[in-house]
Amino acid sequence: MAKRQISSQIVTHDVTDVFGVADNERTDGTLRWYYVAKDNLSTAKLLLENKKYHHCVFFLQQCIECIVKVFY
Repeated sequence: MAKRQISSQIVTHDVTDVFGVADNERTDGTLRWYYVAKDNLSTAKLLLENKKYHHCVFFLQQCIECIVKVFY
């Protein structure tokens, strides 16, 4: 699959939607992980716009890891 086809098929979501599930258990620790996840997602979007696909995927993975830590 060509790179431009891949980038046109990538859909991003706002992590605040995911974080809303943990509303009842927000602590300073969960908020810190949330902000790191949000920053990682912003970085991934910038890398995607600049066609740095491998690095974009890395930061998406980091974002997911931080969201998992929010729920842990």
